[in-house]
Amino acid sequence: MTRTLKNGESVEELEIPVILTIKTKCPQKYMLIDQETGEVYTPYATPGPSQWRKIAQGDLEFIWD
Repeated sequence: MTRTLKNGESVEELEIPVILTIKTKCPQKYMLIDQETGEVYTPYATPGPSQWRKIAQGDLEFIWD
């Protein structure tokens, strides 16, 4: 099965999920962008099971200025 990204590119969907890991001493400097949905996430500073929080689209303007 394929998925279509926001830029029109098609990518293959894997049968088994993978875990992506970032090891850092400064988690606030990272941002995750879902290229299929356009949703943007930033990490919490503290470790835990829910390490990413979704940023509302209206709150993204300050990031790119």
